[in-house]
Amino acid sequence: MTLADLEEKLDKLSFVRIHRSAIVNIKFIREMVKWFGGKYKVRLKDKQQTELVVSRGYVDRIRNL
Repeated sequence: MTLADLEEKLDKLSFVRIHRSAIVNIKFIREMVKWFGGKYKVRLKDKQQTELVVSRGYVDRIRNL
């Protein structure tokens, strides 16, 4: 199964694609941090405060949350 297939099956109100290789549950996003090159990082609410890069093509999806 591809991420595109999985994205179609997931609830659009609970999950958002942030990169061609990452889909994130919105409830687990702590904050969005500006990064260099016009990109952003999403910091998650886990113990490690995992940071995932948001590609420029998906930034508007995160900003609109």
